Amino acid sequence: LMHSIATFIVVSLLTAPLVCGQGNETGNTTTATPPVTDPFYANGPCVPCEYLPEQFLQCDSVETSPTCSFGATRYEEVRRTTVRCRVLDGVECYGPSPVQQCRREGAREFLISDVPCVKYSGHYFLSTLLYSIFLGLVGTDRFCLGHVGTGIGKLLTLGGLGVWWIVDIVLLIRGELMPADGSVWEPAY
Repeated sequence: LMHSIATFIVVSLLTAPLVCGQGNETGNTTTATPPVTDPFYANGPCVPCEYLPEQFLQCDSVETSPTCSFGATRYEEVRRTTVRCRVLDGVECYGPSPVQQCRREGAREFLISDVPCVKYSGHYFLSTLLYSIFLGLVGTDRFCLGHVGTGIGKLLTLGGLGVWWIVDIVLLIRGELMPADGSVWEPAY
């Protein structure tokens, strides 16, 4: 009995098509696939659209979400939102059951929830810290971060005669001086 079950499993795996959907149409012949009641076929290349990696998706920016607020500096403070994603052309996946075919148009667009509201705008911590150490007396660090008003004040007072310069270095290191647009530091890879 075990031998016949193992033989059945091996034969069904070897004869299964490598496409998603109801069959692999080549010419006038169609190969049968697993029943539609269970859309996930573990040995096939088709995966749920929600499981595709980011490089196969085009998602809306979190910056357009009305529920996002930016500027959080700690993980606990970061808000989360839902974004709409679309599968790129040429990528096959399936959506909600019942599955009629792998490239269902309705399954190619879906929502991803719990996306962090984090915005990057090209500010690097190390370069800003170096600006602050070497050019902080003339406010270059403040101008770099988009704090133009305080940058002008720092320029006119020569970094508050050196006091403001030291305070800004400490604020940068402690994470209390961030970009003015609410973005976070770019990750340094």
